[in-house]
Formats: sequence, C-alpha cells, structure tokens
Amino acid sequence: MAHLCKRKNRQNYYVVVWLPHQNRKKYISTGTQNLKEAQKILRQIQTAENLQKAGSKAFDTLHQENLLELNLIKNVDEIMEIDNQLTLKTAAERFLKSRVNEISSGTSKSYALALKDLQAALNPGTQVKSLKRGDYDTLVAFLVAHYNVSTTNIRLRGIRTFIHWLMEFELIEKRPFKIKQLKNEKLPKFLTPEEITGIFKHVSDPVIRSAFRVYQYTGIRLSELYSSELEGSFLKVRGKGNKSRFVPLPQEVRDDFLIAVAGGYSHHTITHHFTDCWRKSLLERHQDKLPETGLQGLTKKRIRELVFQILEEQHAKVLNKTELTMAEKREAHSNAKSLHSFRHTFAVRTWLKTSDIYAVKKLLGHTTVSVTEIYMKFPEAYLKQIFKQKSS
Repeated sequence: MAHLCKRKNRQNYYVVVWLPHQNRKKYISTGTQNLKEAQKILRQIQTAENLQKAGSKAFDTLHQENLLELNLIKNVDEIMEIDNQLTLKTAAERFLKSRVNEISSGTSKSYALALKDLQAALNPGTQVKSLKRGDYDTLVAFLVAHYNVSTTNIRLRGIRTFIHWLMEFELIEKRPFKIKQLKNEKLPKFLTPEEITGIFKHVSDPVIRSAFRVYQYTGIRLSELYSSELEGSFLKVRGKGNKSRFVPLPQEVRDDFLIAVAGGYSHHTITHHFTDCWRKSLLERHQDKLPETGLQGLTKKRIRELVFQILEEQHAKVLNKTELTMAEKREAHSNAKSLHSFRHTFAVRTWLKTSDIYAVKKLLGHTTVSVTEIYMKFPEAYLKQIFKQKSS
C-alpha cells in the first residue's frame, strides 16, 4: 500500500508506491510541504490502488468464466471449491509467494517458519475457513512447548500478518481468533564492563571492531547501521517506520562509523562475530570448563556446547534444581547475550547518566515510553555498582 515519506535534501513529501512487475519502488512527489495536503494526495493514490485491485479481481472472474465456456473446467462449483476448501498449506504457499517482492529475505524466512509452526500445531490440511477460537489455544501451547517467549512472540506476529492477509483477500469472512503477544518478564540483557572488555579481546577484524564500537556508543539497532548518515557530531538514524532520529556520535567513534559502513559486512556476519567473541569471553571467565590448552584447539561446536552447559548450570541454580527439562534448557540458552545487548547497555547507561526516561526513549527511537520503561526495572544503586559509578 502506498505511503508518505520524506527524501534526503528534498522539502516536499513523496508518495512511495510499489511496482510489482518492475520489482521496485517508485517515489512520486506530492509537490507540497504541507502534511495535510500530502495526505489528501496519498488517499487519492490509495483509492486508485484499491480500484486496480478490484479490477484485477474482476479480470480473474471473467477469465474463469471464459474457461468455463471453453469447457476447460467442469463447472462453477469447481471454481468455488478452490477457495472454499483452501487449506493452511496451500494458503501459506500463496501468502509467501504474494509477499516475495514486498519484504526482505529475513522477514520472508520468519513468516515461513511461523506458518510452518502453524501447520504443525493445527495440521497442514486444516481448511482456513474452519479456523476457530479454540485453535489459538492449541497454537500457543505448541509454540510455548517449543520456544522461549521472545521466539513465540515472533512466530505469533508472523501468523497475525497471515490472518490479516486471509481477511484482506476475503479467503475467510472474519478473524477466527485474536492474537496477543505473551508477556516477557525478562530483564534487558546488558553487558558488564568486564564482558565488553572480554568481547573486544577476541575481535581480530578491524571492521567488526569498528561496528561493535558504533553499536556500543550509539545504541542503534542492528539494521540501522547502513541506514544512518553523519550529520556533524550526530548520526541521523532512519529507524522503524522510516522515522528519523539524531543520536550523538562521540568524536572518537566517528572513524569507526566510516570504517564499519565502508566494510559493508552483512548483518549476519556481524552478529556471528559477536556470538563467537561473547562465547569465548564467557568461557575465559569459567576456566574450570576449559582444557589445559585453553580455548586453543576448541571447535566452534565444542565452544557452543560448553557455553550451553554454563548457562544451564546457572539457570538450574536460579531455579534451585539439579536437572532441567528441555523447555528449561531452552530458556537457559536464551540467556546468552547477543549484539542487541549493546543497545540494552547503551539504554541502561544513558538512563543512569541522565535519569531522564524521555531522553532514553528519544535516543532509542521507541514509539512509546512504556517500551523504554523496561530498562527502569533495575535499581539505580545496583547499576552504579555494576558500572562502578559513585552514588550521589
């Protein structure tokens, strides 16, 4: 669907439309800087889009009538059964195919995994028109049994998008169930000074080192590195919903930003390096788990096994248990730190420094302050102790 945006060094609002046959976006100037006027033009374009969709649907209907007259299909009932008997498996295939040019490969993969779980929970042969309220309980029970809360919520968001698609194309008459995000009571996973030192100790690639420093000192999201640009002593960050925000960039990190961007490493490569460095730093703090030769000679698989063992032992201690169930083991593994922990660390340290939740919200690019409040769950004295700051 068409939407408004602002373009670099342009004053007027632009309407962004997707050209499916050319597999690209097109920017159309509204010729105005007035938001209300631009929105009026946007509504006109969206109306045209809806008319085009309706025309396409009418064309399909006429095409089916022609096939009927040519005796290439038996009867009208055969046409109707295509949608009346549409199964989850077939609908999922259609949905993914329809979105292939509209979303990133990562999002497409996430949707595919979500729909695979939906089919596993409810049966691939289930007809979409037979979905009911009770199926939601079955779905959630399946997801919770296999994943932690964060992954479960990701799967649920993908399935919610799929349900909306079914309604948009009138493949179902009404929403069969309402999808809600599960509450995740976990605290943010920030990095202690010791962890950060340990991580950088194992970074050998200068581009990766620079990328880590940018994430550490700006708190930007993983995907925002390449959508940011220098504006004096600030980074102009283009975040979710194409919204821009300004984040201070320390002078000593300016060159790191230029190196990281010029390096052009994929997000997967950057996160992979972080995981590798964090795991090594964790093992070095648990020398009892290492052989006499230390980290040298250990394969990545063996390092992963030892790290999971440490996380499981820590989780078992918290639960006061000697053995963990498979679900509890998965929960323990989710306690591992990720590149996103740099963002959590930035948020916590900024709040500790400013005591201003709205300043933290603005720097992180959160839509509402309620999202930012998760970082306020830590006692201030505890954070000062962790980051070795003097109490006021």
